[in-house]
Amino acid sequence: MAKDMTDDLEILYYQALARLCEGDDVKYMFKMREIYKHIYSLSSRVDEAANIILDIIVKIT
Repeated sequence: MAKDMTDDLEILYYQALARLCEGDDVKYMFKMREIYKHIYSLSSRVDEAANIILDIIVKIT
């Protein structure tokens, strides 16, 4: 489930970056690119956290 979310977010990330390049406001483009990068980075951390939680659950049971 977390992997699916990460995959979906990756697709959305690249689509959003492509749309940003269509605009004329460079300041807005750089600001949003940074925000998108942080969200994208967060998704991989969520995936890592899900894997750790799964490992803990498997070890407990």
